[in-house]
Amino acid sequence: QESDLTGHGHGLAMLAAGAALSPGAMLLHRWDGLAALRRIKALDKSLRSDKTLRQFAERLTRVREIIGAACRELLLIGEQARLQPLHDAFFDRLTRASAPVAGGERRAYNPRVERRAVNEAWLADTQVNFCAQAYPAVPAEHKDAAVFTVLGGYLRNGFLHTAIREKGGAYGGGAGYDSDSAAFRFYSYRDPRLGETLDDYRASLRWLADDNGAHEPRMLEEAVLGVIGALDRPRSPAGEAGAAFYAERGGRDPRQRRRFRQRVLKVTLADLRRVAEEYLSADKTHTAVVSDPSQTEAAKSLGLRAIKV
Repeated sequence: QESDLTGHGHGLAMLAAGAALSPGAMLLHRWDGLAALRRIKALDKSLRSDKTLRQFAERLTRVREIIGAACRELLLIGEQARLQPLHDAFFDRLTRASAPVAGGERRAYNPRVERRAVNEAWLADTQVNFCAQAYPAVPAEHKDAAVFTVLGGYLRNGFLHTAIREKGGAYGGGAGYDSDSAAFRFYSYRDPRLGETLDDYRASLRWLADDNGAHEPRMLEEAVLGVIGALDRPRSPAGEAGAAFYAERGGRDPRQRRRFRQRVLKVTLADLRRVAEEYLSADKTHTAVVSDPSQTEAAKSLGLRAIKV
């Protein structure tokens, strides 16, 4: 995992920047982010002790028992003509092998989030930088969620691509809204710069607010069409069925998706400016970078706490 860090360092930086914004963001950072990598390294070191190894094996056994006794929901996707035989073969066999299904108990999991300002520099052998900033935004059903979704493409196409990639020399950069963590995030990928990129994030918001004639109507239209294109991207029949099932399990039924699509089509430049001013103020900024240990002093000068991966 550590050797593959430079392949997706921007994603790891975004997870770290948003870790204090919501339970979902915190769990992603813990499970799939830089915090997970540190925990795995610590676990690997601890398992050199036979006693710790036995204790860990006992924990895994308890986890297996909990999963075995949990409630289950089964999804079967197939052709209509073959659905019943598949149902009989698949469900009956699984039910026989899973006796505790009927006695499972469903309990809500409500993780606590440490509300804090994130200003972190995660140091690893990267030789390049990955810079991220995150702001608390809104959940998916909020009326401003559509505005945030369009805002990411608008800032990327209108300012960030030129500033971070063409002028700054990074391999990539942009911004986007993440509904799962209710956050709006800036990022750069394989970036030779550090503080200058963080400055560009704020500069993009000043550019958005500046009514200097640079905001042509086509720019907003392109950002809106980019979102619509992603929403309407075709899937395989099985992929479409699976996505619909899990979306409805998460409370996102077809009516909600149609409502979101209509909101996207109605987004205006005034909406983008209002949301940026209301939500993306400097005092709400959470910053995380992934960088090389040689950048330790530079990171500290930016007010970032150095953390060794």
